[in-house]
Amino acid sequence: MTQEILNDFFKEEETKLCEEEVKINELRLVKDKVEAILSKSNKACNSDKSLISQYLKEFHDIELSEEELSEIPSFESITRCRRKFQEKGLYTSDPEVEQTKYLYEEQVRVWSKEWNSS
Repeated sequence: MTQEILNDFFKEEETKLCEEEVKINELRLVKDKVEAILSKSNKACNSDKSLISQYLKEFHDIELSEEELSEIPSFESITRCRRKFQEKGLYTSDPEVEQTKYLYEEQVRVWSKEWNSS
């Protein structure tokens, strides 16, 4: 029985680590895609909304103009508000989600160091 519990635990942890590696690989892909847009579009270099609009169109076949994007708050503002609530102990994530976020943040730190050293 104890061995089964340990096997289940390690399987769950391995799955979480694999999911985190997938997220890091996605982050690397996003970096490459953003660089491709920035290298050919001065407008994207000067405007987040232009960059996002071009990114969505080119890589996700979603057409939102800069004007349409200007009508909604930025995703960063929305998630920043959620983080501020959670910093105050309000509307907190489930413990499993917190653990996943922590692991992801650690992976992003590693990725960031890799990027800065290249």
